[in-house]
Amino acid sequence: MAPFIFKCKCLERRKIMIKIDEIKNPINLIKGEIKNKTITIPKGKYEIEETIVVGENGKLIIEPGTKLLFHKNTGIIIHKGTLVAKGTKKIKIIFKSIKKEKWQNIIFIDSKFNENELEYCIIKGGNGIGIKDHYISHQSLEHDNGKIGSHLVLINSFLKMKNCIIKGAKDRYNNIYGGIYCIKSSLIVDKCTIKDNKIFNDPILVCHSNSSATLKNSKIENNKSLGTTISCRNKSALTIENCIIKDNDSTTDGAIYLAGYDNDDNSTITVKDSTFIYNRCSRSGNAYYYEFGVGNSQNAKLTLKNCDFAPLTEDGSIVSITNGTLIINDCGIDVERIDPEQCQGIYWDHKKAKVIIE
Repeated sequence: MAPFIFKCKCLERRKIMIKIDEIKNPINLIKGEIKNKTITIPKGKYEIEETIVVGENGKLIIEPGTKLLFHKNTGIIIHKGTLVAKGTKKIKIIFKSIKKEKWQNIIFIDSKFNENELEYCIIKGGNGIGIKDHYISHQSLEHDNGKIGSHLVLINSFLKMKNCIIKGAKDRYNNIYGGIYCIKSSLIVDKCTIKDNKIFNDPILVCHSNSSATLKNSKIENNKSLGTTISCRNKSALTIENCIIKDNDSTTDGAIYLAGYDNDDNSTITVKDSTFIYNRCSRSGNAYYYEFGVGNSQNAKLTLKNCDFAPLTEDGSIVSITNGTLIINDCGIDVERIDPEQCQGIYWDHKKAKVIIE
């Protein structure tokens, strides 16, 4: 495989060819992979012309006040390396496309034991990465074509995000699967906002294939998807705590979907101290409002503890469950109203699903 190249051109300086080994800070044009060394990008505005690659034992540090403007089909790949981009409340770090071009995303591969961190970052308008591109093998995914992760992809990696904003993915009809896509990975999202994204197919957040994700103290709002908003499947675990999830629009399975492909999928979702407001699901031209869908696997489990649900004024139900187990604790849900057209209740398949009130 040919070596990856990334070019970084400071908008305030003329373009100069400089080898990566000759500088500490990539403020002009850089060729080569960041490997076995640490590179720091200082405060400034940069134009990224080719994909940045951080290889084994490499580390990329992005300082507060940095703005990275990506050309079409470029992004950042962290392959066995580390990315640390920590802005401040007043001086953020921005990742976005240059002009109206469509950049790819930030992807982490085999970086499970590295301390990847994004803090006070704004990630805007990503377009995903092709499943067959770069290091990604489509055999590890459920799709054979298209793109994944309009903003972030984690494959066998770890990432901690805090006080970040992810917004503005708008390629709703371009085969994008997931805004944040996790495969065999660990993700922590704290005090973040994910908003105003339009994703073609799968959810805004995908927790997939033995992944674990924690979403806390965050807002997910005004996202649109031809799938659902958040999903957890293939023996994964998702925890949502003290979050506000509102005004999301999907075509299938509600705001959050817990799905298995077979009965031995023991994926779990635990939701605590969170609020759900008017998440819309449209099916076959009909509008329903329901927050959770559970299906396919008898071993899947959804737990709701101390959650608030806005009164629904249109057809729908809080939970639609066709298989698996639902555990409810202090959520104010009327479990006696099982007709899906009755707004505050639960719709479930009494033959396959189980509902437990604690």
